[in-house]
Amino acid sequence: MVVIKFQQISSVISVFLLICVAGGIFLTCNHFTNAENDIKDYWILISVLLISILLSCQPRPLEILKQSLDSKVFVSGIIIIAFLFSLYGLLQQFGYIDSNNAGFKITGPYENPAGFAIVQTLMFPLCLYYAFTNKWLAKVSSILIALTVVLCGSRTGILSLLAITVIVVCNRTNAIHYLLQHKYLSVFIVILSLFLFVELYLVKMDSANGRLYIWRICWTMIKDKPLFGFGPYGVYSHYMDYQAQYFELNQDSVYSWLADDISHPFNEYIKLAVNYGIIGIVVAIFLLIVVVCRILTLESKKRCVLLSYVAGIVIFSQFSYPFDYSITWFVVGIIIILLLPEIKKFLSKDMQIVLRAIVSIFAFIAICVSVRMMYLDIKWKEMSDLCLQGKTYKMLPYYAKMKPEKENDERFLYNYSAELNIAGMYEASMEIIEEYIDKRKDYDVQLLLADNYINMGDTINAIEAYNKAANMIPCRFVPLGCAMVLYDKICDTTNAYRLARTILDKPIKVNSETIEYFIIYAKRILEMRSMDLQRQF
Repeated sequence: MVVIKFQQISSVISVFLLICVAGGIFLTCNHFTNAENDIKDYWILISVLLISILLSCQPRPLEILKQSLDSKVFVSGIIIIAFLFSLYGLLQQFGYIDSNNAGFKITGPYENPAGFAIVQTLMFPLCLYYAFTNKWLAKVSSILIALTVVLCGSRTGILSLLAITVIVVCNRTNAIHYLLQHKYLSVFIVILSLFLFVELYLVKMDSANGRLYIWRICWTMIKDKPLFGFGPYGVYSHYMDYQAQYFELNQDSVYSWLADDISHPFNEYIKLAVNYGIIGIVVAIFLLIVVVCRILTLESKKRCVLLSYVAGIVIFSQFSYPFDYSITWFVVGIIIILLLPEIKKFLSKDMQIVLRAIVSIFAFIAICVSVRMMYLDIKWKEMSDLCLQGKTYKMLPYYAKMKPEKENDERFLYNYSAELNIAGMYEASMEIIEEYIDKRKDYDVQLLLADNYINMGDTINAIEAYNKAANMIPCRFVPLGCAMVLYDKICDTTNAYRLARTILDKPIKVNSETIEYFIIYAKRILEMRSMDLQRQF
């Protein structure tokens, strides 16, 4: 009777876990400022907390959870989800479902192909492993995953899938033994792998070079604070400053055409080093080694699947930002749980009861806080939409009321300061900027600062902000154009002419009405300059 109850609970947990995964990758909601990701984050967080409460009511929670993750219900559910997710990508490829990014056909329910590719990478190990057990849906899902990752153009996804394939194939077949017997084939595979790596680099050379440049800037940051780094907001709050300094000293750099607003270095290890220094990297490597060593002690099936997951995440982390997506944290959590020893070996029954009670209380409080934050995010989106409809003045009291609860959210604070600027409350806008400037110093903030300074009569600081924005992203026209207009208004004809010449000589990356306006303005300044010179002679 106890066994039946245990199995029933295990099946229920399996279903809850599948609901968590499905919602965490498929859901989107326009009631949030980030329609693609915010709802996924909240769904996974609240689902995990609810599952924690449910498990904490059972006498053997860790054992039940492990059984749930290893059950046929969970495995079959993941394979079905993988099939549906791949189908979603194919429907986008052929135009039956709209993409969330005009620049890419396949994004899945994410804002760009990176999110789609990381989900496919996380689905692939289980699908591929069970494809060798004659599960037809697992075979179809594995093929569709590989196809959609190639179609979405994710080079990082392709490399991750190849690594996973090597691990699973070597585990499920005699591939290693065969290669040892036919060494010429091993050499061929190595050469083919190198060719593929070079080809992936050449396919999007500008993108690859841009990332190499970003890593170069990050290396400068690491050298400045090598031991403990810049803190949790290191890259987000300091990278653009370093990029501006680089282009100020290297105005003719070939990278100026590739530079953009960067909040992540496209490498989780470099981000870790910038934020937490050598200490952070050492701790991460130590934990990774512990995890891999523990995996190697498991039986063949779990060892193969978990090593595949670790390899996929490790490689994806080398060239992208998988940990910006909550589904990655969910999978990492599952891996750690599967590696944990039984709690009963270390704690008495009374201590286990106390621990389960603590987990329940903590999870319940966390759910309440999460629901409250979700409600605030929804209200914030409503407020920002009304501001776009011209109701900024009416919304400002609501922003002020919400601020104490959102004071650590730099996105909200930036939005608040921008709305204050639109309302003509420039000094109040500057006060809000001062609160988040240490967490966010990007291109948009510089433009906002410049506009506040202009309206406060501080031309010198406005020009400085425009110059900094121009150095942050040299290919952009707006900072130079706004500075040119400002110089013209204060009758600084020398600098206005200098910037007008720069704008007319500047290559256009993506044309727009704003750029056309600045070009026409620059031509007018040059014509006026020419007329003044003719009068002098």
